[in-house]
Amino acid sequence: MSTRAQIQWLADGHRLHLQDGPIDLIVEAFGAAAEVEAAYRTACERFATILDELCGELPFLRTALSGVVQNANREDGPHPRGAVAQRMTAATLPYAAQHFITPMAAVAGAVADEILTTMTTAQLSRAYVNDGGDIALALPVIDGVAEPSHLRHLLEQFEIVDAARKENREIIALCHGGPIAVPSDFAFMLEHTDVEGFVGASSMERLPVEIAIESTTKAFKALPVKGRRVPKSP
Repeated sequence: MSTRAQIQWLADGHRLHLQDGPIDLIVEAFGAAAEVEAAYRTACERFATILDELCGELPFLRTALSGVVQNANREDGPHPRGAVAQRMTAATLPYAAQHFITPMAAVAGAVADEILTTMTTAQLSRAYVNDGGDIALALPVIDGVAEPSHLRHLLEQFEIVDAARKENREIIALCHGGPIAVPSDFAFMLEHTDVEGFVGASSMERLPVEIAIESTTKAFKALPVKGRRVPKSP
């Protein structure tokens, strides 16, 4: 287990910053306090082992996967051992036959997925792991569709549409803005109502840009600054 790993709360007191060598994560969990605490604890425990685990397989992870495809049926051929290495290989192997690619192409996403998997052994309402822009998400699921809890009240409001259609069956019901900000929000509405469309507006041209800018800015701000080095006078 690594003793190098740096784990600390960010200024907001809700997000964890986990850093070990080149691996730099921002982690947040939502739910009951005891479950969130358990999720953070398991995330920290697993995080402390990941870099050493990957370094132990570095020669394989830096190898072009075309050779792995050719030797796939050989028991003595190179194969990933650790859980993260297996995730990396599974993500990149489909492209190996036609392209030069190594498992390292998927390292950030695989690490994020692994940490999120350990966190979701707790009963969380949602969680995310941001590894430099490769983000793993966990959302609650109802009837096979991720349910954003902030949309529940819209189901009650949709009764207005039902009442209006009793007077005019030609009414077209559309969703627009407000709490419907991402595709999964609209998917939830499609599953649970008979809404007929979505008017995109800022959900398609402004919010995605804001999310990307905010995430990147937070990642930069989380890095420690040593301060200016002033040269001594001769």
